[in-house]
Order: sequence, then C-alpha cells, then structure tokens
Amino acid sequence: MKKDGKSEMWEEPKRFEIPAYPEIPDVGLYLEQVTKYVSGYILPMHSFSITASMISNYVKKGLIAKPVKKLYYREQIADIFVIAVSKLVLSLEDIQILLAGKKKEEPGQFYTRFCGALYSRFDQVFPGEKKRSSRQKETLSKKLSEGLPEKPEGELPENRSETPSEIPELLDWTAKTVICRMYLETLVNSIKNM
Repeated sequence: MKKDGKSEMWEEPKRFEIPAYPEIPDVGLYLEQVTKYVSGYILPMHSFSITASMISNYVKKGLIAKPVKKLYYREQIADIFVIAVSKLVLSLEDIQILLAGKKKEEPGQFYTRFCGALYSRFDQVFPGEKKRSSRQKETLSKKLSEGLPEKPEGELPENRSETPSEIPELLDWTAKTVICRMYLETLVNSIKNM
C-alpha cells in the first residue's frame, strides 16, 4: 500500500522514541505495568512486546536488579529498555557485557549515553523521516541530560568496579547496528508492500 509515494511502513520510524531517564517512573511499578510501559515504546521499533516472563528471565540472569517488594524502579526499567533495544542485535550474554558499562557510572548516565547514541544514529540513518528542528534537538539533549548526577571523579565508590575501556565503543556500535537493522527492516517491508 502506498501513501504519497511511500510505503505505510515508513511511518514506523517516525514513532521512534525512548524516554529520557528522568521521564521513567520511579514510583515503583508492578511487573505488568512495566511490560505495558516498555512495550509502548519498543513496539514501533521491534514489532514485539516485552513480556513478564522475559523480564523475570532478565532478573534470574542478573541482567537487572531484583524487584523491591515486587516493584520495579527507574534504574531497573532503564535497564529493561537497554536490553529490549539491544536484543535486536545482541544475545543476552553479549548484553550482559554491554551492561557491565554501568558499573563505573552513576545511575542514569549509562542509559542516557545509550539513548544519545541511538538518537544520533537514528538522525544519520533516517535523515528525512524524523526531522527535528534545532529547538527539538536542544530540548532532547536537555531531556537526556537533565537531572543526572555528575560523573564521579577520582576513585570509584566501593560498589562500583572498573570496566573495560571497550564498553563505550560497544555501546555506540550496538546503537548503530540497532538503527541500521531498523532501516533494513523498513526497506524490506516497503518493497514487500509495493
């Protein structure tokens, strides 16, 4: 089906959005609420939903922290977003390596860098799909960095350990690959619908 010379599948990239860290609820959500919240963002990207059993599996594998009295908070939900997006191109074992990058950062910094990499790559790969004005880009940049603590200087806190220097590169390449895969799927679907 065509609409103004383009396949309707091209509408999906326009819906690409991931919440900034401060926008993620930190009031404590039950498992079913988390699945609905995350799936609402992920569905346009992946065409699949996150299930309760998937999240329970992530907890069992140690990819995300255990819920507190059956409630999930901002940092856990941010990790679920990273896993859900990365799952398109990485195995769970590889995602565990990617998430090791969080160990030397304050809560929210890793997630914010991941979102920044995704948006940057999205704008490169889909330049005509989601045009953002300079004001929108400024607002997005502010939203991504708003409310985050400064990166710790000097020694790391006791509960944080050093991680390999390749983690930032892994994060960037994961973002690039996710966005390129979205582009390829969009192209294939547009050709199928011609």
